[in-house]
Amino acid sequence: MSKTHMRYVWSDHCHHCEHYTPSGGRWGFTAIEVLIAVVVTAVLVAIVLSGFASFRETAELTRAADSVIDVLKQARVQTLASQYSAQYGARFASSTAVLFRGSTFASDPASHATTTFPALVEVSSIALAGGGADVVFKRLTGETDNFGSITLHAKRIGAKTKIITIYASGIFSAQ
Repeated sequence: MSKTHMRYVWSDHCHHCEHYTPSGGRWGFTAIEVLIAVVVTAVLVAIVLSGFASFRETAELTRAADSVIDVLKQARVQTLASQYSAQYGARFASSTAVLFRGSTFASDPASHATTTFPALVEVSSIALAGGGADVVFKRLTGETDNFGSITLHAKRIGAKTKIITIYASGIFSAQ
């Protein structure tokens, strides 16, 4: 015997069938059941989206740290290669890293290459020997007098940071 029974209801205007369970109740969902399903779905969506947002910020933070490393690497390599017989350096601001030619940062943008960090990331601190926001590499050795660290953080989740450490030898690392 099937689990449902059909009962035909005749009226003057229409003929239709209604489904009943074996206990005699109608099949369907109550408003409470639908509401519970909607709430559970909403909670699951919120959990997934918050996890995705956290993942996105972590990825953006890693991408910004990689950008800082790339700018430092370009400055050091171009200095060691004596490109245009010049030194190269990197200047850091809250949302950018600028590769520049020369022993000091000049306001001439023709010799600059600017890298902008993702919108969710910013430089939270610059702690370099001698102060300032520039790291300049020495020709022939690739060393720097501007060793120290640059800290990046995610704007929304301030506890997530990446620290780029620049050593006097001109080598750098990210943590």
